[in-house]
Amino acid sequence: MENESLAKTQELEMKTMESVLVEGDLSKLTVPQRLSYYKNLCETMGLNPLSKPFGYIIINNRLTLYALKDCTEQLRKIHGVGITDQVMKFDGGLCIVTVKGQDRKGRSDIATGAVDIKGLTGEKQANAIMKAETKAKRRLTLSLVGLGMLDESEAYSVDDARIVDEGVVLTKAGEKVVSVPYATQNNTPETPVEPPAPVVTEIEEATLVQDPLVTEQRANVEAAPPVAVETDTKPAKMTTNMVDAIVTQFEKDIFAPGVTKKFIDEKFEELKKAGVPGKVLTNCFNLKKKRIEELAVKK
Repeated sequence: MENESLAKTQELEMKTMESVLVEGDLSKLTVPQRLSYYKNLCETMGLNPLSKPFGYIIINNRLTLYALKDCTEQLRKIHGVGITDQVMKFDGGLCIVTVKGQDRKGRSDIATGAVDIKGLTGEKQANAIMKAETKAKRRLTLSLVGLGMLDESEAYSVDDARIVDEGVVLTKAGEKVVSVPYATQNNTPETPVEPPAPVVTEIEEATLVQDPLVTEQRANVEAAPPVAVETDTKPAKMTTNMVDAIVTQFEKDIFAPGVTKKFIDEKFEELKKAGVPGKVLTNCFNLKKKRIEELAVKK
């Protein structure tokens, strides 16, 4: 009987590890097993586990890991990842940044980051543009070091994804991410609602109940009143670096060999539609005028 029980236990453990290794589902692991997996992954990549390089996320009802900012920062330093070229363009209300880079051994790669900036102005637009740049650089880093997982800048944009922070499932409400135990996206973020037991998935229950840190976290979670958010009375200005980056890219595009007046006009219209600040448009208009004059002289 003991041998038979031991055999069944070993079979169950093997099936659990298969689920983790093949499907990437960490919810089947016990808390000690998850901690061991987390620590081993950090050691394999040369990361400090105490700096919390990874976070938990639920995608397609599977609990898995995603890379946080500290992960990509450490990996860039460890592998000597550097950016060799960067291109920024605006198309259809999107800011698209493409970066090329290489590691210390000379291995090169390319990655792209894109964000929607349609209707954004001032500081919100500047932040969105910088987010596109950050996305591209982090995706490049993960690709170069061979770590196939989501980056923090991508995690919040995945449909039906739920971030797990200290055992509390986070839900998305527009651009906001609020910490609401057991909440679903149909709940209002200001009023946490605890639905009936069937709504709570096995993964959420395992994540929220089993971890010792989670038990303490849940004991301290209370419904808080809505926090009033102050809105800017006037749009904030772009930083000098952001202005220079956009103008430099525009200059690079229109002064390339073989461009036509139509191409130059279209590039300028893209900037206008993207809603860039007047200072940027003025500088780009002067470059446009200069380039068109040069083309007219060549004819």
